[in-house]
Amino acid sequence: MLNPISSSSTPPTWTKAIGPAIFLLALLVRLWGIGWGLPDQRKAFSYHPDETVNWIYSQQLSPLKGDFDPGFYNYGTLFLFALNAGTEVMSAYGAKADPKEPMSEYRAIGSYLMAGRVLSALAGAGLVWVIFAIGLRLFGIAGGLGASAAALFSPGLSVHSRFATVDMVAALFVGLALLVAVRRLENQPGIGLKLALLGGVFAGLSAGTKYSGGIALLAVLTAEFLVGEKDRWKNMSAAVGAMVAAFILATPGVLLNNAGFMRDFTYELRHSNAGHGMVFLGTASGFLYHLGNLIECLSLPILVLALLMFLPIKLSERRHWWVLAAFAVPYYLSIGQAEIKFLRYVFPLAVVICILFGEAVSRIHKTKTPAGYAAMVLAFFAVSGFFGGGAAKTVMNSVFMAGRDPRDAAADYFKEVGQGKSVGFVSDPWFYTPPLYPMTGAVRAVPIAQRNQWADQAADPKVIESRDENGNIISWDARLVTDLKPDFIVYSSFESDDVERLSNLKYQDRPEADQAAADTVRRYEDFKTKLAANYTPEREFGFGGSATHDMMYIRPRIFVWKRKTT
Repeated sequence: MLNPISSSSTPPTWTKAIGPAIFLLALLVRLWGIGWGLPDQRKAFSYHPDETVNWIYSQQLSPLKGDFDPGFYNYGTLFLFALNAGTEVMSAYGAKADPKEPMSEYRAIGSYLMAGRVLSALAGAGLVWVIFAIGLRLFGIAGGLGASAAALFSPGLSVHSRFATVDMVAALFVGLALLVAVRRLENQPGIGLKLALLGGVFAGLSAGTKYSGGIALLAVLTAEFLVGEKDRWKNMSAAVGAMVAAFILATPGVLLNNAGFMRDFTYELRHSNAGHGMVFLGTASGFLYHLGNLIECLSLPILVLALLMFLPIKLSERRHWWVLAAFAVPYYLSIGQAEIKFLRYVFPLAVVICILFGEAVSRIHKTKTPAGYAAMVLAFFAVSGFFGGGAAKTVMNSVFMAGRDPRDAAADYFKEVGQGKSVGFVSDPWFYTPPLYPMTGAVRAVPIAQRNQWADQAADPKVIESRDENGNIISWDARLVTDLKPDFIVYSSFESDDVERLSNLKYQDRPEADQAAADTVRRYEDFKTKLAANYTPEREFGFGGSATHDMMYIRPRIFVWKRKTT
C-alpha cells in the first residue's frame, strides 16, 4: 500500500506569513529590469519578438462589445484577454499617443506592453508562492523554503517573468493544478469533488493560455485515483468537465471560430515538428536538449539534487511522486519529441524540479549529521549560484536588463561615427538589429516593400542591404562586402551563432541537410572569407550574455566590422 503523505502536510499557523513575504520578494526581483527593451524615442518595437505581435492580436478583441475572437490561435486566448484589459486601463490612466509626436504612438504601446509585463511578473511571483505552498505541505518548512528559493532565484523564470508573453501565466496555472493535486492527497473528507473541479479549472486555464498546460489535468486525476473511493470516477469526470469548460471560457474561439482555431492549432503542431529555421538544426534530441535548458533555467546542482530524490526510496513509497510524474513524464515526452526546443518550454518541468529540490533540502535538514550539514551547504551554494546559475545569474541578468542594451550601445556608436557613413546589414533586420532608424525591428507582418522603404530612408548612417530583384534581402551575401562596400558591417549573435554552428558541423555536406539551410551555410562561409579579407573587427557589444536563444533576447552580442582603408 502507498504510504501516507508526510506528516508535515498540515503546516503550522505561523507559516502563513511566509508565503506572502516570499511572493513580495519574488515580485521585487521580477520588477528589477522590467522596463528592458520597450519602444521609446529610438525604436518603435520591443526587443522581444513576440510582445508586439501579442499586443496587436489582443487589440482584435473587444469583450465589452461581444467580440471574443482575436483571429489568432497559436496560443490560447486568456493572456490576450488580460493584455487587452491592461491596455484599456493604461489608455485611460496612462500614456496616450500625441499626433504631433511621430513616436508617441509607439511609446504608448510600450506602456501597454508594460501592463502585460507586470501581469507576467505577478504570475511569476505567484508561482514562487505556489511552489512554496506545495513544498510546505509535502515536506515541511525546510522543504517549502528550499523549493521556493530555487524558483525565486531561477534565471529562466525570473527573466521571462519580465516579458508580456504567455509562459509565466500558463506555468502559474500548472503550479496551481499541482497544488490542488497535492492537497487532494491529504484525503480530507467531503472536499474531493470541490478539489477535482478546482484542479480541472486550473488545468483548463493553463491550456487556455498555452495548450500544453492542459497536461496538468493528469496530476489532478492521478491524485483522485490514489485516494478516491466510491466517488473516484465521478470526481475524475467532474475534473475533466471543469477543464473543458475553463478552456472554452479562456479560448472561446474554439467554438466561435472553430475553423480559425483548427488552422492555427494544427499549424503549431506541424511547426513544432518541422523546426524553427536554423535555430535547432543539428542539435541533440529534445530529450537531451531540454536537460540543458533546465540547467540554464535553474542550475546544474539544483537539477542533480532534485533528480537524486528518485534513488534512495522506491516510487511506491511516495504518493506525491506519482502525482508529479503523472504530469512531468507526459509533458517531457511531448516537448522532447518536438524539433523546437526553446528554454521556455521547460518552465512547467522546472516547477516539478523545484518541488523535488525542496524535498532534497528537507531530507538533508533532517539528517543532523556532518554529511547532512555539508549537503545543506551544497544546497545553499546551488541556490546562490556558486556553481553557476541560481541567484548570481539572476542578479547578473537583472543588471543587464536594467542597464543599456547592446543594440542601443551599437546604435549610439554608429550615431557618433556615422556622419556620411554607411552600415551594412547581413540579413533582414529585426529585433536583434541595432535601431539605426525607428522601424528597424518591424514585425514580419509588415510587407517587405515597406520595411525596405524605411531602411532606404535611414541617414547618418545610411543602411545598405543586399536584395534580390523582388526586394527580398539575401542573407550573408558576399556581394555586400565586395560590391556594395558599406563603411561598416554589423550583425548579431542571433544571426551568426546558428549558421556558425552548422558550418562547424559541416551541415551543408550531410545527405539529410535542409537545402535552404545548406545554401545559407555556404553563403555564410563565402561571406566570412571575404569579410576577413576586406574588413577588420572594430567593436563588439554584449559580453557575458547567454547563448540560449530565448535567454539571449536580453543580451545578444553585436559585432561591428570596419572596412579596411587602402
